[in-house]
Amino acid sequence: MAPSLHTFTTEASFVALDGDTLKLREQRFRYQHRLRLIQAQSRLPATASRVLTALPLLLHFNHPALPGYAGHQSPAGIHRFSTSPAAIKHIQHFAPGFAPPSSAFEARQPQIDAVYFMGSVGSVAQTRASDIDIWVCLPAQHHAHMEQKLSVISRWAKGLGVDLQCFCVDASISTPRDKPFWRLLLDEFYRTGCWLAGKIPLWWLMPNIPDEQHTAWATAVQEFMPLNSTIDFGPVAEFTSLELYAATIEELARAIHNPYKALLKIALLESYANGMPSLSAHYKSEVLQRANAPLVDSYVLLAEQLEQFFSRFSIPLRRDFMRRAWLTKTTRANARLGLNGAWWAFAQRWGYSRQQVEHLRWPAQWSLAELVDENHRVIAAFAHALSFATSLKPPASGRLRSVAWATACKIASGTVI
Repeated sequence: MAPSLHTFTTEASFVALDGDTLKLREQRFRYQHRLRLIQAQSRLPATASRVLTALPLLLHFNHPALPGYAGHQSPAGIHRFSTSPAAIKHIQHFAPGFAPPSSAFEARQPQIDAVYFMGSVGSVAQTRASDIDIWVCLPAQHHAHMEQKLSVISRWAKGLGVDLQCFCVDASISTPRDKPFWRLLLDEFYRTGCWLAGKIPLWWLMPNIPDEQHTAWATAVQEFMPLNSTIDFGPVAEFTSLELYAATIEELARAIHNPYKALLKIALLESYANGMPSLSAHYKSEVLQRANAPLVDSYVLLAEQLEQFFSRFSIPLRRDFMRRAWLTKTTRANARLGLNGAWWAFAQRWGYSRQQVEHLRWPAQWSLAELVDENHRVIAAFAHALSFATSLKPPASGRLRSVAWATACKIASGTVI
């Protein structure tokens, strides 16, 4: 076994890490993310699956024959990414005339750190209508040219019927100091992001340690890892009241279009405000503690966290509504789930029959009385969410206050769904 890398004292115990442990963590990270990608591709429509598979190559190469070409100045080359004959054959499905550049291209200094997708794709919450959010990580000086290319790629994908949203991210400046609400976004990224190519997040190689130890761990871990193999987005630091308030109001503003998703996210924020640990930390622990295990689904862990939260604080009515909201979100327009997954285990534990779940899936078949009752339940949940937001001591003025007031008016009107 490799010599001890570092030993840190935490409130719980001594935490030591060595080279063998780092290798094991990296293997489990790659294994789980490969399972996630396979599941995402199996549930996406055929064209969307092909686009997702082709995306790393479209970014790795900058060639006029490829979709997304936006001029010779576009950044190209993904760190630690290598092509294969099978990958080249796949990309030629979209560009029959494409031939890979000479080996001299592969020897150039890569400009793209990593590529990830994030969100519900690859989880039990994925539906055929799920959009695909892509993070392309590279230094800020390359963002202008890369954004042009990503815009062309998004339009090309849209022309194929694929909803692809692409964002440039510079991990070196994405810190809480520079982006006040980065912590919550980072929490979501760590638990819903899926690695496609390039460097892996340094956070995944660390145990769940106090935030103040992140820098020391990062320096030590990087000494054991190959050069340019990791990317450091930083720790998921403790969330402030203002961050939780802002995120709650943003979800309320989006709720008209997707009420169940918004209410589940707000309930998670409320669990954070009441001292429960970040869901990303739980997700990482589950992934790294299991060897060759089935896919760890972040949406299943969300259900577990909300179940614990509402049970701990003895709120059975809200717990029952969140159970219903979670089942509705994961089953509506999603006929591929089957009855053998973790989501179905939840449904059975919560007392839902197959017929009841099927009924939730098809609201168009509900009676008028059922629709009215459900609308009342959703409005009551939103009213509580607004009350939670105001308990966080919101700002006295500004855009967030205006959004909160507009949301309150919508809730009061009783026309949420």
